[in-house]
Formats: sequence, C-alpha cells, structure tokens
Amino acid sequence: HFRTLSTQIQLLTDQAEEREKHHQHHHDQHHQHHHEEQLLHHPLNSTQLKRIIPGFMRVEVLPTEQHASALNNDNKPNKVPTDWYFSNQPIASHVNPLPCCSFLPTKLTKKKLNLNNSPPPPPNLPIHPTPNQLVLWETDIQAFSVRPLAPSPSQHNQHWIALLPANQNNTPIPSYWTGSKHRIPMHQKPSIKQPKMFAQSAGFMASKTQIKQFVTRCQHKTTFLPPFTNMKQNGLYMNNVEFYSGGYQLFGSCGYQRVITIDSADLFSNHLLYHASNNKQRTNGKNRLVKVDTLLGQLNAVKKEAISIILMEGKKQEEAVI
Repeated sequence: HFRTLSTQIQLLTDQAEEREKHHQHHHDQHHQHHHEEQLLHHPLNSTQLKRIIPGFMRVEVLPTEQHASALNNDNKPNKVPTDWYFSNQPIASHVNPLPCCSFLPTKLTKKKLNLNNSPPPPPNLPIHPTPNQLVLWETDIQAFSVRPLAPSPSQHNQHWIALLPANQNNTPIPSYWTGSKHRIPMHQKPSIKQPKMFAQSAGFMASKTQIKQFVTRCQHKTTFLPPFTNMKQNGLYMNNVEFYSGGYQLFGSCGYQRVITIDSADLFSNHLLYHASNNKQRTNGKNRLVKVDTLLGQLNAVKKEAISIILMEGKKQEEAVI
C-alpha cells in the first residue's frame, strides 16, 4: 500500500506540473494563485503534492475483548459521530487487525514468505486480536482533517485522505478539520508541537527517490543525511532520537505532510504499526487511549460531511457563473 500510494502521489505531482506549465503559458499564474481562494474541490498544486507522503500510526492491542469493552465507559467523550459504512456499502466495515497486529499468518502469507514452519508468537501478546482491541495513545480525532487527494466530478473516485498534524510552512493544504462542525475540547486543529496529538510513528519509510527528495527539501532547515551539522558531544544537539529516527525531522523541520487513506477500512488498516512492547496502555493510563476502530468511524463520518461541503462549493460556483 505504501508503494501504491507513493506512486499515486508522484503521478498526481507530475500531472500538476504539466497543468501548471500549460497555465503559465496561457495565463498569469502568479495572479491566479494569489487572488483565487483554493477550495476543497480544487486540485492540489505540485508544491503541495510534493509535501505529501504516506503516514503511519503506532497502535497497541488490549489483552482481551473484555478489556476493550471496559474501555467504552472510561474513554474520554467525543462529540464526533461514527460511521462505518464506506462508499454506500450496505454492510459496516471495521478496522482490520491482520496487517499490523496478527501473529497468525494467512495461507497467502505463508506461501509468499515460505513460512512452512511458522515461528511461535511472542508470549503474553494476543495472537489474533479483534478490531475492538486496537488502541492509540498519541492522537485522537481532534488532530485530523480530511480532503480528497485527487478531486474528481465523481464522488466515488476522489481517493480521500486524512491529514495528520504537520508544519504547514508557506504551502498550506486546504482541508476540512474534524472539529469544524463539532464541539470538541480544542478550538483549532492541534499543531505539530503538541505531542499528545502528533501520532508519532517512531520511524519512517521511503524509496530511494523519496530520500533524494528529502535531502533537497530539508537542506534549507537541517541535514537529512549524514554528516549532520551542529553536532555536540552526544550527537543529538537540541534534538532527541525521535527527531532523526522517529521521523519528526521530516514532519516538523522539513514540512512533510503525512496522510492516511480513508477510502476503506482495509486501506486505512495498512497505515497501522504494532508497538509490540505493548506497554503504553499501562504507562499512559486509560484517559489517553483511543480505539482505532472508533477513530476510523469518526474519520469516515467527517469525510461524508466534507463531501457535502464540496457539493455546496460546486453549487455556489455554478450559481456565480450563471
């Protein structure tokens, strides 16, 4: 999924650059960008698309289904509704624990990896958790906004994404914040400086091409590859280990925007990483825990709200032309 989404983003970037060359030849592009408000149903420009990379979120697994059921009453309240019906499907779809958190390989996985004798699962960890058992502790619905990656006249071909907190720099990406319509504790989308909302992935993934892009984009603020500048005795001057190996350098200093696919429950589930030490649920307390499946349902509900916003934007533009 990472490769597929990365390829799609690169393709959209190439198309945007061609589109901008065409506009520059026929129109005053500077005037257009600075005097026309960019709305949700407008395509992203190449500068914005170059900021986007697939993101990941760390999750843990509650010991049993009973622990998961008990969390329902203890979890912090949220006013954002849940909706697990994707693309007008008649059956609800929930988060899939298999890609991140199952220790029971499927027949297809065994064949691909030649796992004739499967290794024993780690002790004291659920072997095949249910959707209800997956939890996060470093973010919740307040941290996200949504938008179509590739706006299209057909609502079924929009390819919707959720945006995690990021340093917007001078190229903000228009999106619909999950708190726009709901009474939630925060009055604006959390910034990247709020660690309880940042959704630390504890790492990053990149192709060779993307790493080259990281080096170019990051060079005005920091150095992405060694040798690093401003190093002191411990080698981490002013920056902890999460800055380099945890990805914060990319999403903070370099301004990359992490996105999560929300077109379906299965695609969303490919953005989850198992924090296999499984200890944060004990050290952070229940008030920090958020069920992954609840977050998925909330994101889908907010996506449907955003679709209605796009339809209204389009209608207003049509009326203005008439």
